[in-house]
Amino acid sequence: MKKFLSVFLTICLLCVISTMLVSCIHICEFSGNHVWDEGVITKKATQDADGVKTFTCTECKQTKTEAVEFTGYTLDEWNAIINSYMFENFQYTEVSKTSGNGITISSETNYKFTKNYAYVKVTIGNQSSSRPISNITDINTARRELINSIIEITHYGSFEYDPETKTYKAKSPIEISSLNTSTSKITLKFSEDKLTEIFYGVAFKQNGVTIVSESTITLSDYGTVVLP
Repeated sequence: MKKFLSVFLTICLLCVISTMLVSCIHICEFSGNHVWDEGVITKKATQDADGVKTFTCTECKQTKTEAVEFTGYTLDEWNAIINSYMFENFQYTEVSKTSGNGITISSETNYKFTKNYAYVKVTIGNQSSSRPISNITDINTARRELINSIIEITHYGSFEYDPETKTYKAKSPIEISSLNTSTSKITLKFSEDKLTEIFYGVAFKQNGVTIVSESTITLSDYGTVVLP
């Protein structure tokens, strides 16, 4: 008798489960009337690739996904990327072309930084000079000057994201104190949540001569961030 009841209850339970599954399949699978939730971001969108948003049917738990385009960084995300701690171990290369009075000069400045070591190489035309920087005070001074120059021209509110070129472009003129001028011709590129390129062009007068200069700064080889 007990064995009969056990078998009977098992059959009943299987019937209930089967009925529920058939009902769910009938409602959702055959009719296509899934009841999707609001969805959650399961992969963050970046400038390199679309993100993914996953939706789940509240009836049958089936899922579907949608691509999510990158629309720009939040202020907190921006500040985390352009942070002085991010620039402890990195390489900075600036290639410039400056013209004025019929003369064009090309130059390249390259810095390599680790926490306790720095190296700089400057090339103007065909002439180059390089030197290591081993004094910790000099290293920190050089690093701080570069970081300040980067921060000066990368204020969050001064840029807007252009999805067509996948770059940030300046919305209004930005001051470049080292050249005592301002320009709105500034473009920023990011990759893997790191600032990788800054392009800017300026035009100004010096001793009555119009100077036109364009520079591309490449930031690479980011190392491990070391917090104080």
